[in-house]
Amino acid sequence: MCARHATVSDPEPGFATKADSLGLVLDSHSFVPYYEQIVDRVRALIKRNELREGQTFCSEGDVARTLGISKMPVRQAFQKLRSEGLLVIAKGKRPVIGSGRVPWNFQQLRGFSEEMKRRGLVPSAKVLGMALQDPELEVAQALKLTPSERVYCLKRLRFVNEEPGAAPGSPLLHIRETTYDAQQTPIEYSVSLLRGDRYSASVVSIRKK
Repeated sequence: MCARHATVSDPEPGFATKADSLGLVLDSHSFVPYYEQIVDRVRALIKRNELREGQTFCSEGDVARTLGISKMPVRQAFQKLRSEGLLVIAKGKRPVIGSGRVPWNFQQLRGFSEEMKRRGLVPSAKVLGMALQDPELEVAQALKLTPSERVYCLKRLRFVNEEPGAAPGSPLLHIRETTYDAQQTPIEYSVSLLRGDRYSASVVSIRKK
C-alpha cells in the first residue's frame, strides 16, 4: 500500500512532522526491501532540506499506519537512519532529525566521495595548496623514503552538502592512512581531520579460540 502524495511543508525546528505529509511511497514490485525504500526517501527529504536538523520527526507507528505495513521494516529503517546520524532517538521521546554523523569503519576502504554519495550526500573539495617539498620525518618513515627523495603535499578542505569542516578548537577525529600498491610498496600517506560531531568510529574485534 502506498501513502498519499503531498508536498512537504517547511516547518520550524521542533514542529512534529506527520507521516502522511512526507509523500512516502513503497514499491511492492521492487527488489529493494521496504526499510531501504523508507531510508532512501528520508535521505532525499533531508538532502533537499525539506527535513531539517532539529525538526521533530514522526514515530514508527505513524509511518507504519500511513504505509499500511507492520512496524518491523519501519523499525529497521529508523535504526539505519539512526546509525547514520540522520535520526536522533531518545527513550520516551519522538525522533528528531540529526546532523548526519557518518560511521567510520576501519575495516572498509572507501573514498570520501564514494562514501558520501552512498549516503545520499553531496561531496566536494577545495584545494588549499599543493607543493613539492622535503618530507617530514613521519611521512618519510611511512613511505620508506631515502634521504634524497621528496614528496608532493596536497592539502584539501572537504565539504558535505556545501558545509566545510568544523570551527577552530572543535574536537576532531584524527586518521592516518598509508596506501600500498600490489607489490606492497607505500605510495601515499594521508592525514585526515574529521569533524567529531559528524563521525563515529567502529572497530570489530574477533577473539580467536
